Formats: sequence, C-alpha cells, structure tokens
Amino acid sequence: MRPEASRFVPLLVLMLLVGCPKSGGTGGSGGGDCFRDLGGDLATARKRLEKGKPQEARLYVEALSGCDAAWESQDYLDVAGRVSEELGDLNGSWRAAKAALQLAVHDGDGEAATKWEAQLRIFSERYVWLEVFEDERERPPIRYAGAVVDDATLRQLEDVAQGRILRSSSGGAGFWIFPGRYKVGSIVHTLEAGQTFRLSYRKEGVTP
Repeated sequence: MRPEASRFVPLLVLMLLVGCPKSGGTGGSGGGDCFRDLGGDLATARKRLEKGKPQEARLYVEALSGCDAAWESQDYLDVAGRVSEELGDLNGSWRAAKAALQLAVHDGDGEAATKWEAQLRIFSERYVWLEVFEDERERPPIRYAGAVVDDATLRQLEDVAQGRILRSSSGGAGFWIFPGRYKVGSIVHTLEAGQTFRLSYRKEGVTP
C-alpha cells in the first residue's frame, strides 16, 4: 500500500466489475482493432512494478483493457491484480485473481488453477473480509478508528459505503479491507489479518 493510492484506478476497477469486454478486437498478435503489444506492454508494466512505480504500470494495464486477448491472458490478470493491490485497491485485486482462476479452470490448466487458489488463500490471510447479507438494505456504518487514516483505507471504506459487493472463495458476499481499528456503529473493533467480520444489523461480530 502506497501514498499514491489516492489516485485509484477507476477504469481498472470498472473493467474488473463488469468483466471481460465483449466488443473490439484482439490485442497484440491477435490483430483487430486493438494494436497494443500485449507481451511488450505486460513486460513494461512488470518493470514499472519492480521499480516501485505502480501508477506507471497502471497506464499499461488500462491501455490493454480494451483488448480481448488481454482478458484471455492469465499474465494480464496477474499484472492487473498486482497493480490494484499496490495502489491499495484490494477488491480490484481480488477480482483480478478470481478472474484468472476462472480462466485457468476454463482452460483446463490445473497447475495454474492450483497457483491461483493458493494466491487467493494467501490474500485472504493478509486482509480482513467484511461479510454482509446481500439482501440487507442497510448496514451499520463503518469508519476507521486508528491514529492516522490513509487514502487506500478510505477507498476501501468507500467501496463498502457504495455497496460494491464481491464474492469470497466460498461464494459469500462482502468486501476486503485492511487490518486495523474500525468503529462499527458505536463500537470500536480491532480487526486482524485473516479475520471475517459480519457487517450486519442482524448479527455483528468477528468469526473465525
């Protein structure tokens, strides 16, 4: 998580919300209306990430987002997810990894599927899962209660406030947030990495 997370990836978030574009041409060697070099752009994006420049890497990810070939590439989804996580967009990173897993399963790539399952498991051990009842129209307000709040944490809480729900590995509805102290309603909770917290008026509390 970095200070530049205040300038998030709105296009990346949107495209991971709606999924793979169905119109337009293919990327790189595929021809069509997309004239990006998929392999070259991904290599450049990785170098930018290695140099600690996720904002620059983001530009290449977004440039490839209109290319069908990118959405058929686990490498693209890998880079997109890493960019999102570096910029503090946990939900976008999770969506990218889930999409890569689905692609691996669809392609019958068992080795890759195992890798993505492990990556999702590590992710879930690193952050906090806010579980919700999808049909609940109102939920307790949640605010950061630590000493200093950063832009990435505020962004994750904005996803919660806006109801940008995603699915956990088990299919539950919710959101990812950073570990820390949060005020839920009138009660302050310390949420630790790997925990699940039920954000609901029906039942609040930390579960194993």
